[in-house]
Amino acid sequence: MSKNKGILSHYLERTTLADLSFWFNHSPRKPLILRGARQVGKSTLVRAFCQRNKRRLIEINFEQQFKLKRSFESLKPEQILKELEYHFEKIINPERDLLFLDEIQSAPQAIVSLRYFYEQMPTLPILAAGSLLDFTLTEEKIAVPVGRIEYGYIRPFSFEEFLLAKNEKHLLKLLRTYEIHESFPQTAHEKLSQILREYFFVGGMPEAVQTHLKYNAVKHTSNIHASLMNTYRDDFGKYAKGKELLRIQRLFDQLPAMVGRKVKYSEISRGDQAKEIRAIIDLLCQARVIHKVHHSHSSGLPLAFQSDNHIYKIYFLDIGLLNHHLGLNWNTLNQSELSRFLTQGIQSEQFVFQNLFLDDFKMDQEIYYWLREGKSTNAELDFIIAYGEKIIPIEVKSGKSGSLRSLHQFVHEKDCSFAVRFDLNLPSLQNIRHDVVTPQGSVSISFQLLSLPIYFVGQLKRFLSPPLRNL
Repeated sequence: MSKNKGILSHYLERTTLADLSFWFNHSPRKPLILRGARQVGKSTLVRAFCQRNKRRLIEINFEQQFKLKRSFESLKPEQILKELEYHFEKIINPERDLLFLDEIQSAPQAIVSLRYFYEQMPTLPILAAGSLLDFTLTEEKIAVPVGRIEYGYIRPFSFEEFLLAKNEKHLLKLLRTYEIHESFPQTAHEKLSQILREYFFVGGMPEAVQTHLKYNAVKHTSNIHASLMNTYRDDFGKYAKGKELLRIQRLFDQLPAMVGRKVKYSEISRGDQAKEIRAIIDLLCQARVIHKVHHSHSSGLPLAFQSDNHIYKIYFLDIGLLNHHLGLNWNTLNQSELSRFLTQGIQSEQFVFQNLFLDDFKMDQEIYYWLREGKSTNAELDFIIAYGEKIIPIEVKSGKSGSLRSLHQFVHEKDCSFAVRFDLNLPSLQNIRHDVVTPQGSVSISFQLLSLPIYFVGQLKRFLSPPLRNL
């Protein structure tokens, strides 16, 4: 299932290292807070960055070194550093060191102090991370230093990072350099489709990727998945107690079955009120274990102004964890026809969501979907994104074929000239003409359809530019 050469060195190869380098070399440099779910590799990324940039790492984990919280109460950078120097028994030099404040959500005053470090000691590079930071920012009355800090978003390994970790550099190069007018090698398509199965099983959680590549044993990887899921369950006790904790744990076990579907509270639990379920979903979103994708009417930009906060789908943090939770093992993934396995569409949608716009280090994902409900006119598009001044509809197909009725309806109603389809076919760019039935009669539509194999999702931005320039 994998190539085991150079495992440990490739394990640390995250595209986010380049983002950290850009931050580090930018002037003026603000303290940077890395946001993301627990166990997505924030701390490991910082350590790798320091090692490659020959910076001595001064690391504080406020959950483990809770007494050091008091060192930040003065909010005075010079005094804080003196406290830390006596604790670590070393002089902190802004010209050669990097201060890393891990689990910073446990030390609200440390968050506030970042403002004064930026203003009074800008030469000291400071990175911070917090897996439950959103709770602190929401619940604590903290004077967040707006304009004096930056945020970066860390997510699980992308499919392309997974290829790099497996030392499949030739396939990765093909994905990153292929142009739509060229023929695509069938042998490469077959290899990428097989590795896609592997990624569906392993997912992108760093510990699962490393374990899979090191041991190449299904049991070891599944044990990591189980351990990670238990870690998230254990975290619930940090922001809920008693009956609410039991409710969160119960609903957490039910939510993966809702992936890719419009959330209906009655389908999740008949014994809980809608406001209670909604509050739990919001909590899990704050922990970044699940993500909401809201419906947008998509009649204009920005899409956020067209969105409906009451209509949304959910997606899980990671496809490997999702499939583990659903009981889909490697034998099922490996032995089934890929198109047959993806029939329900849950895995294909989760994969696209998880890998769409992962290069947006400075932004949280802005992804929507479109829904029209009626007695005989239901239509739904999997994802809607904005690219430049264009609204891009995205349809995800489970196999090599499938109806595009909803896409045709969207193109007609929104006067759209360009669309994207992900499926298992080879890449193509087609001019589509189709008749759409409306209450007023049949209407002819025409648009350009960019059709890509699902494993090309990480290259979508690159593919969008040339076609859109011609529209």
